[in-house]
Amino acid sequence: MRLCLFCLLLSPPLVAQPTPDAASTAARTARLEGQVLSQAGEPLRKATVRLQPYGKFGPNVVNYTDTSDSAGKFVFEGVLPGPYSLSVEHPGFLGQAYGAKSFNAQPGVITLAAGQILKDITFKLIPQGVISGRVNDADGDPLPNIQISTLAISRFRGRRMVSRRSSVRTDDQGSFRIANLAPGSYYVLTEDMESRAFGGQTARPGRAPSPYKKCGHVLSLCARCRKCYSA
Repeated sequence: MRLCLFCLLLSPPLVAQPTPDAASTAARTARLEGQVLSQAGEPLRKATVRLQPYGKFGPNVVNYTDTSDSAGKFVFEGVLPGPYSLSVEHPGFLGQAYGAKSFNAQPGVITLAAGQILKDITFKLIPQGVISGRVNDADGDPLPNIQISTLAISRFRGRRMVSRRSSVRTDDQGSFRIANLAPGSYYVLTEDMESRAFGGQTARPGRAPSPYKKCGHVLSLCARCRKCYSA
């Protein structure tokens, strides 16, 4: 028993070594890390960050998803080499794609190589704009099921164009709320879809048969404010 104990005491300590498989995986894949912040530079936790193969779709395509921690940080490890798009979403903020020149533009491309470590990617999210209000008839009673749309003016090849950005319907109290709007100027359009279905004739009391559209209210939303519209 003494001889065995003496031999055990002289045995060198065991030191954990990285497995060949782990080292091989790190050499064959990439790592990407960054941070999600507000415009004021405060960390945003629980942001959903997506790393997706650029231009590839299907059941065999590997997509990566992570959630930012309390410091707003996210990490993707073991990423297969290739081109990717990177985007982030957070409640109350506009979604943002890495490398995109505007909110509706195509995302930029991040090309990752085997063994590459890409750091210091930073997103600064902009609070979403919100337009809310209420639609009443001539007697002040609420009008439900009225379609409310936001229209924005843009230019394409030098031509001025108006496009519909988002639409909602009023609830039983005549109230509406349109969220997730980017900074800019908007026209607010109201449409009585039920009267429209009857050829523009009134379908409910208090409804003028024509016109069934009302447009011309312009709202400007900045990156730090919310506007309210009442029809």
